[in-house]
Amino acid sequence: MAAKVRATHSMPWVQCTAMPVLCRRWYGSAHFISHVGALLHVCSAQRPPWEASDMQLAAHQLLVDTGAWPAAVAVHVSGQAILALPSNGQLSLDSLLLLKPDEWLDDELVNYAMWWLQQRDRHMFSTPSQQLLGVWTGVMGASCHFFNSFFMSKLYLDAGTVNYDKVRRWTAASKLRMAGQAKHEQGVLSCSLLVAPCNLGNTHWTLVVADLDRCRILYLDPLGGRRTDVADAMAAWVRAEAFDKRQQWWDTDSWPRVHLRPGKDIPRQADGHSCALYAAVLADCLGAGVPLQHCRMAAADATAVRARMLDNICTGVTRFAG
Repeated sequence: MAAKVRATHSMPWVQCTAMPVLCRRWYGSAHFISHVGALLHVCSAQRPPWEASDMQLAAHQLLVDTGAWPAAVAVHVSGQAILALPSNGQLSLDSLLLLKPDEWLDDELVNYAMWWLQQRDRHMFSTPSQQLLGVWTGVMGASCHFFNSFFMSKLYLDAGTVNYDKVRRWTAASKLRMAGQAKHEQGVLSCSLLVAPCNLGNTHWTLVVADLDRCRILYLDPLGGRRTDVADAMAAWVRAEAFDKRQQWWDTDSWPRVHLRPGKDIPRQADGHSCALYAAVLADCLGAGVPLQHCRMAAADATAVRARMLDNICTGVTRFAG
């Protein structure tokens, strides 16, 4: 029987706490402020990551209609307005407005999604007695490490050749602790899945995953692209990481490269701008322990996913239900 899950929180983009006290400065009208605060204060039911509540959709529509955005701290860098994030990072207002329909998401938004998933993973595996802490599936997901998009860019995509030294320190214990990895002392090779988003020339988003439990490399492209070179780069990194951190030789050359098939193994992307949303939802399912063939996201769900990302960022939630 599946463990019972508290209903206080649900998926990463369905957080429903009150607006943080620090949100004092707003870009937009008082009408926008009062409505967003009221909408996001009410908790929504648990849903899979491709669904959103009416309240989340309404808050997203206000963003679309007004183009306004709340900022927790009024910071301006080179004349650009910046939103301070609970991840100790920054998100430009220009990036936030990419959550409007039909916009292609950039690195800032994708990296925030990966950071959020890492925090959920940390809470699941550092406090396992607290019954999954709001994961929507009711089952314990796989232990994961979620890299940000710059990992694969530095490792391989920018230069077209694998350079382990450029990312060698990314998995030091201190770096992993700062990233929210529960297994920072054991290292990322103690996880079951290593998930890395890939920004392919600022035109398309995919995922590459090292499945350490099954000794295989997965490549997830909702458009059906096959990038064996990217899968090979991840395999080369795993081998180098094992040698560097554990003084072990892992024969990752023999690991199968599995290209998951859109429409059969994973959902098929039906437009030209929602690839980052598919990548985020698939990463979410991997971390939640959901078989990817059960992911039912469709083109019509893109707005719901954007609304949930807006909800998460707007509320600034960094803690899970205890």
